[in-house]
Amino acid sequence: MKYLFGGPGLKELEHFCQNNTLLAFDFDGTLSRLTARPQNASVSASTQMLLHEISPLAYTAIVSGRGLKDLKTLIPFKPHYLVGNHGLESPAADPGEIKGAKKITGGWTKQILSRYKFSRGVQLENKAYSLSIHYRLASRRTITRNQLVDLAQSLDPQPRIILGKYIVNLVPQNSPNKGKALLQLLTHAQLDSAIYVGDDVTDEDVFSLKDSRILSVRIGKIQKSSAQFYLNRQSEINRLLSHILFFLKNT
Repeated sequence: MKYLFGGPGLKELEHFCQNNTLLAFDFDGTLSRLTARPQNASVSASTQMLLHEISPLAYTAIVSGRGLKDLKTLIPFKPHYLVGNHGLESPAADPGEIKGAKKITGGWTKQILSRYKFSRGVQLENKAYSLSIHYRLASRRTITRNQLVDLAQSLDPQPRIILGKYIVNLVPQNSPNKGKALLQLLTHAQLDSAIYVGDDVTDEDVFSLKDSRILSVRIGKIQKSSAQFYLNRQSEINRLLSHILFFLKNT
């Protein structure tokens, strides 16, 4: 990965800032700072203002692991597209996949509640089509994470387990991921390219596409990421949005 605000990164960003490019962002840890309690996440006023100015100039999307119902309560602006549940809840989603995921998730919920005693600091979030178990506030995080992974591996049918930042995500094996969802959006919106910004393991499904139509940016530099560029921290998101706005206005 290369730092986005170096010379080559800004040139590549400018190349992608066209009116036929989809600007797609993860939510938690990208547009919003990470919070100890997911319900407290919010987008700063300055970030909202930049997105509001960008919106008439290019298509925007938020692609999140959150359920759409939850996501809508946290976004005080209107992107062109909202995608939830790691890619399953999308304008381009298959209704059959959504119905199947809901049935599987309901079965997992019953199994988990019958097998696991939730301690303080551990929270089960049922997003209708996937599950997330948060343990950021647990007293023994490593032990708790290992217990939750063992629990997830015992479920029938076995889920796709996605480990995030103090969260264990359980997704039906054949459900679309963020990468597939982004490609579907490009086709659905008839756009030629995309800029995608994310910060977590689930965003690697986009970063690993290695599609020349997609410029990928990760919040935080890690060696194992497949993203092309990185930002040092979430607080640089406004600097990125300001550059995008400038390039779009001068296209």
